[in-house]
This record gives sequence, C-alpha cells and structure tokens, in this order.
Amino acid sequence: MARDSVKNGLDDNQDRLPLKSHKKIVGHAVRSTYLYAGVADLYAEEGDREYLEMLHRVWRNMADKKIYITGGVGALYNGASPYGYFFKHDLIHQAFGYEYQLPNVTAYNETCASLGLVFWAYRMFLIEPKAEYMDVLERAMLNVNLAAVSLDGEYFFYENVLRRTKKLDYRLIWRLRRAKYILSYCCPPNLARTISQSSEYAYTVSGDRVYFGLYGSSKAKLALSDSAFTLVQETDYPYDGRIVIFGKDVTKEGVCRLMIRVPGWVESGSIEVAGKKTLLSKEQAGSYVEVEMTPGKDRVVVDFAMPVRYTTAHPLVEECVNQAAVERGPLVYCIETPDADVATLDDLWLDLHTDWKPVDYDMEGRTVKALEGQMLTPVKKRGDGLYQKLEYAGMKPVRARMIPYFAWDNRSVKDDGTYDVYAIEGKLDTPDDMEYDEMRIWLPVAYFAQ
Repeated sequence: MARDSVKNGLDDNQDRLPLKSHKKIVGHAVRSTYLYAGVADLYAEEGDREYLEMLHRVWRNMADKKIYITGGVGALYNGASPYGYFFKHDLIHQAFGYEYQLPNVTAYNETCASLGLVFWAYRMFLIEPKAEYMDVLERAMLNVNLAAVSLDGEYFFYENVLRRTKKLDYRLIWRLRRAKYILSYCCPPNLARTISQSSEYAYTVSGDRVYFGLYGSSKAKLALSDSAFTLVQETDYPYDGRIVIFGKDVTKEGVCRLMIRVPGWVESGSIEVAGKKTLLSKEQAGSYVEVEMTPGKDRVVVDFAMPVRYTTAHPLVEECVNQAAVERGPLVYCIETPDADVATLDDLWLDLHTDWKPVDYDMEGRTVKALEGQMLTPVKKRGDGLYQKLEYAGMKPVRARMIPYFAWDNRSVKDDGTYDVYAIEGKLDTPDDMEYDEMRIWLPVAYFAQ
C-alpha cells in the first residue's frame, strides 16, 4: 500500500510502522477505527492473511485494554506515542492512550471514533461471524452513540464523558453540555446517518443462515438459498430480554437456520422452538446458537434474563479502583443530580444489597426504563483538601434512581450556543458560570465485613 512508503511517519496517522507491523491501536482514534475498517474491507477483497493477523492483534489491544464500558474509544484529548521517542514531541490529538488509560472526567471519546468502531466491528463480523464483534457494535450503538444526541434529536456531543462534576478547576476545549450546532461538521451528520442506517446491523444472511445482530422489533424480507419470507421480530429489547421471532408472507417454502446471538452479558435464559425449550447457560454467552425454523409454521421465543448487575474494571484502570458500574442487559446506567437527594454525587456509594426495581420513567416526553433502589451516603462528609484525614462515622441510606447512560443530559437547561473544535482565537468557550447536572457512571462501593 502507498502508506507503507511513508518516511518518518507518526502514530497520529498510524503510519510510523507499515500496516502489517501494527501490534497496538494507537494515535488519532477516528483515523484508527476508519483505517482498520478499510483494512478489513481490503482483506475481504484480497484475502491477505497478514492483514487479518494484524487486525486481530490491534482489535485485541483495543477490546481488552482501551475501550470504555460505554463503547467509547479514544480516551485522551492529547496523548504521547507509545511507540515514539518522547523527546521528539510526538503528540497525538483525540488519542488512544496507554493500556488501561481510561479517565472519566476528561474522557474524550469523540462521537466519530465510536461510529468508526461500529464500522470496523461490522466488517470484522462479515469476515468471521463471531458474536464478540456484534457485542461491541451493540455496546457502542446503544450507549455512547445514542448518548451523543439528545432525546429530541436536536443537540449533540462531540466528546462523550463518563463523569460530569459541578465545577472543574480547569477548562476544557469542549463544553460539558450538548450543543445545537458544532463547527466541526463531522459528528452530527455521521451520527444521524449511522442511526438511520442501523437496520443494516440487524441481520446478516449467508446461504440458508440468518445471523442476528442488533435486536429490536423489525420486519425484513429475506431471500435465502432454501426459503424466502418476511422475518418478523417482536420485542421490547433492550429493556426486555424476550424476543419473539417468526416468518410470514412465505414465497418459497423451506427450512432456514437462525443464528441467535447470545450476548456476552447473558448468564441465563432460554430458546424455545415449536414448544420445545432449551435452556441457555453462562458458558454460551458471547456465542451464536443455531436453531431451525420453518417460516410460516414455527415461532421462536428467545428469552435472555436481564437482572441488574454490577461491573468492575481492571485494577490498572486507576480512576475506577474500588468502584462499580450498574448495567442491565446491554445498557450502561448512570446517575444525575436529580436522581438522589445529596449535595453532590461524590457523596453516593453503591449498596450491593439493594434490590433495584426497573420502572418506566418519563424524560422529555420519552419513556425510558430507569432503576430505583437504595444507595448510601457517608454521615461524615469529605473536605476539599488535596489530602485529609480519613474519618468514618457510618453510612445512611438514600433513595436513588439510575437512568440509561444514553438518556443523560436531557433534564437541564438546553444550551443553544455553538462551539468550535479548536477554540479559535484562543477563546475557550466553556463558561465558568454554566449550570448543569452532575453525572456519574462509576461509583464507590460500600463493602462491609461479613
């Protein structure tokens, strides 16, 4: 390839090393994800195994050590090259950092990077239909990508943080609110296009097999090698794990094979075909289960159990040590200022004994599935000192609500302003007096001795 002839390249453009020598995902996050999506297409056309081996190496580095729980990628505003020589000032903008370098307050996660991840994951799936690729695609689509646009579809994030505090002692280039117009034109139209085309990720057909990707109520006209019909999916997913599948309007009779994706978060469930139920085990999570269906005759009922679960991070993700995130099904949950009666969300701790109750909650005229339960808050509050004596006087309960991460930043005053990518003329347009709710995904855990 022409890029392999570049002299004195930089990790910012992923051209320091020839493509086939790449071992880690580095550099500008949007350029990275788009590059590897393109390489996946190249492999699909030419079949050069060295490219596939490289894609596997880079994917593993990203999926195992450099992706946020929300599916966001590109953690840093600016990063140094892990390959380069430090004193050459090989700085990278909108960057993948070192392994496990995943800050929350200053998380960059440009929207276009998570969209590029979707394009890359989909192409990897077309090369080799593994459930992991669709799991990553789903995580990004249902969490960070939906969070990048407001519920009314009019306001957008360029970056996607995992924690927002009331006051920062420094100013960021980007505002901490969605804006109605962004002078960097890439993210809003790219996001709108990807959401409008999300049906492309619902099914993939190969011979007489139908692979399930994104779950959701839908109808699709399919022409397989042995049958032709309209495939119908009825479900309230991602809020409910029950999915009913059947075929109608059959124009070519025959048996088709459904490849049911069992998401990686599933611990129990079942698949029922023509009244015969098969139980799912935790060992089947993150894989495809094949079932046969005769369109127009059989109904397939998939039921994934969706208990609320707590997720912890690798101990080298320093900002998340001794903290946990709350998930249910494919959705990551967060908490905002209106969701608990505390002075600051920094005073909230997760109570692992809480029985979270899923409830319908109205936000901006939309109904989302919130979680209601109990958290804990310290009786003795922390001070503002950089370091201070640890004083513990016990905990007291406080009622709390958690909402899907994709629905955050929809209850505060809207920001009608425009913001620019590079703070033209040196103006950092994050006003000191801007008001907004706090938000957190990761929360400290109240561990008690048994």
